[in-house]
Amino acid sequence: MNMWQKLWSSLNPAPIKPPSPPVRRPLQEGVMANDFWLGSYVDLLDRFRDGSGASYPISNPQDRRFGSNYPFWYSEQQLSLIRAQARLITTTNPNALGLLNGLSSYVIGSGFNYRIAPKGTIDIDESMVRRCQDIMERFIVENEWDIMEQEIFARSRTDGEVFLRLFPQPSGRLLIRTIEPEMVYQPPGDSFDTWSYGIETVKDDVFNVVSYHVDYNAPRGKSDDNEPQTNTSIGEFVRADRIIHIKCNVMKAMKRGLSDFSYETLDMFSLAGKLRKNLGEAASVQSAIAAIRQHDTATASQVETFVESSIDFSVTGGSPNNRQTDYQRLEPGSFLDIPKGMNYVQPPGAERSTDHLGIFQALLRSAGNRHNAPEWLTSANIAGANYASSLTAESPFLRNCLRLQVFYKRHLTRIAREVIRNAAEYGELPINILDVVDVMVTPPAVEARDKIADSQANQTYVDMGIKSAQTVTQELGMDFNIEQRNIQQQSEKMANSSAPGQDDSSQVADSALNGLQIENLVGIVMRVATGQLSPAIGRAVARAAFPLMAQEQIDNIFPDALANTQPMPDDGKEAPSVSPVAESVSINFKPPASVQAAAKRGLELRAKHNRGGTAVGVARARDLMNGANLSPSTIKRMVSYFARHEVDKKGEGWGKDSAGYIAWLLWGGDSGWSWAKKVSNQIDRNK
Repeated sequence: MNMWQKLWSSLNPAPIKPPSPPVRRPLQEGVMANDFWLGSYVDLLDRFRDGSGASYPISNPQDRRFGSNYPFWYSEQQLSLIRAQARLITTTNPNALGLLNGLSSYVIGSGFNYRIAPKGTIDIDESMVRRCQDIMERFIVENEWDIMEQEIFARSRTDGEVFLRLFPQPSGRLLIRTIEPEMVYQPPGDSFDTWSYGIETVKDDVFNVVSYHVDYNAPRGKSDDNEPQTNTSIGEFVRADRIIHIKCNVMKAMKRGLSDFSYETLDMFSLAGKLRKNLGEAASVQSAIAAIRQHDTATASQVETFVESSIDFSVTGGSPNNRQTDYQRLEPGSFLDIPKGMNYVQPPGAERSTDHLGIFQALLRSAGNRHNAPEWLTSANIAGANYASSLTAESPFLRNCLRLQVFYKRHLTRIAREVIRNAAEYGELPINILDVVDVMVTPPAVEARDKIADSQANQTYVDMGIKSAQTVTQELGMDFNIEQRNIQQQSEKMANSSAPGQDDSSQVADSALNGLQIENLVGIVMRVATGQLSPAIGRAVARAAFPLMAQEQIDNIFPDALANTQPMPDDGKEAPSVSPVAESVSINFKPPASVQAAAKRGLELRAKHNRGGTAVGVARARDLMNGANLSPSTIKRMVSYFARHEVDKKGEGWGKDSAGYIAWLLWGGDSGWSWAKKVSNQIDRNK
């Protein structure tokens, strides 16, 4: 301070401020807990608090520059501290671990499904699609991807981020390895405006990531002169396209993620853990005391001497006055000794244990609120729990799980595309393979489903041609090709079991009718008996509606003498209704010879060239070639197939041996389309 400043200060003294009230700190339990060794850093925001208010402006233009997130953290060391506390709580606290495992069970479940499919209407050889699928399956097996998906989720929620490094192999395989977050840090001597938090970005554009600095703290890599790198203080600079960085709970401009188990969430789990431990220990000690012995004749000093003889061990130190603390092990059935006139007062926890349990539940509800988690997910308290209501389509928890599935699906799809791209770069697939195929990544279903309603809806969607059997199979978590082979084997087994001269006992159960089928059969019988249908038509309808029934049984049910044996109902009621098949009695569902020939030709070309059509198309071709009666729903599917694939006629090789042409023949070719449209129109007119 110069002379003029001193003179001005003497003439204009600063106003006297009233003394600030003492800052009151919350009373904390003085026991060793998970914040004992991190006590000075428990709350990174404490430096901004003055009592109950903030004493520092926490918003300025530099807060989020270069990928920071001030005041929540502004250094790699603070991020490491947040991660350390999160790892501690998710490892030692059963409620935090239960929330993490529960979320993983709903979001990841048994794992995402990966399927390769042709892109749009592009005509691609089916063998190439199968080759891509095989490469994807190889990647899943080699990287134990079902386990890795669970680990990706757990790491990203606990650490707030996960780094996955891609290691392409000369054989076309792709290996995935994790990088610990603390291994990614700013290289020494580099500028913070581009290399902050170990991630290099274009200057003033944190969205544009260039590379990562990874330090494995071991000799690795090669130097500029292609010699092994021996300086362990220098990490590797890995290109951005070789690392998948999944970060959570932050804006895109933040370079690093934030753990789910930080700040208030961490505090709630810590407090709940202390409360649970104290309640448990107090109850265990109280239950171990069998009785209290009051010594009426002994003096207090005599009783103290008697009690001291029961001490198991003593510890000196650990307190400011260096006091000795005596310990006695209370085994079940222990006795306490007190002199006459000394009274034991019941501790407050014994009377208010119910209130403490209510507080415990409230703390866990607050901790799980980040994910809108129901109470039973954090506390395992199933009293009054309604799992179905928590998983309905509009519940906040389910909405959050679906949002997380979309988040992880984006990153997993990128990895799956890298698998195919890497195989193409090393010659296992055509270099432009990703231009003609799509990588379909499907998460497991979260909501509680009505399986009967779902199956009926799927059947409707398939009949309408807006959903494929492959998609339905994938949603059910099954492999379509494997299921088609199983269906074919089952069909062959059933065909062999019905051979002449074989025991028919196994066919009795197959030909048995359920309640609805019996009702429909009775309806057909009544129409024949009242003269609405002839016996011949009744037998034809029964054959189409109940293909497993023996012809002899049908002939016995519909003899010629059945016609006109019953009068028409005169009470205004209609005869019993029948199935849609019975309404189509005048329709011939047997494919004509031209359709049979086209299907046969399609099977021959497919066997010769090993391409064209799917397992469904092959099954359809066999039915057509054998002249089997088709159901109305199958006719509708044929019409839908031809309408979707008419555009394939513009492809190269049509009319010869292209995959699209072979698939077209499997469904009956041009003759099949004409016949299917005619029969479909007849079905519509009979409705």
